[in-house]
Amino acid sequence: MSMIDTKDIIVQAEKFYETAKDCIGIEYNNGWYVGDKELSTEELKKYLFPKNVVTATVNLAFCCELLLKSMLNKGTKIEGHKLRPLFNKLDEKWKQLIILKMGYENSNQIFYHLLDEISNSFEKWRYIYECKLEDRKIQFSFLNNFSIILMCVAHAKYFYEKKEFDKIDSKDLELIN
Repeated sequence: MSMIDTKDIIVQAEKFYETAKDCIGIEYNNGWYVGDKELSTEELKKYLFPKNVVTATVNLAFCCELLLKSMLNKGTKIEGHKLRPLFNKLDEKWKQLIILKMGYENSNQIFYHLLDEISNSFEKWRYIYECKLEDRKIQFSFLNNFSIILMCVAHAKYFYEKKEFDKIDSKDLELIN
């Protein structure tokens, strides 16, 4: 069996993120836009649910899974789809950087609660038709922001381990050193 390359995992995750963006529209800050119109959560449900929200959610969740696996990569296959157990396996400095960049440095409990809410999104949303209507909920903004932050931190970790420090944001480098 050949070694699994971290950069290949990151590149694949980027493709799933781009596909998610194509499913919905363009993301901006904490919201999603179609054309120039920002969609509220209710509009998002009415306007796009189920087709586009389902495919975007599955792609974002898989993107997050791959990015976490890239950060855990030691060259062999890493099992599991759930985000919380994968996140828990990260070194503490990477977990803290992610929590900080997500804006939850003073509220770890809220961060972990929201992470738990999206942890099984990939498996659940692939088979959303099996869920009761009242169980079809997703912390979409958190999932989207988590994917963006993971992308930044996964790249930083990759360059940090390659000792290519010039490719890492100087503020992030201070935090992880």
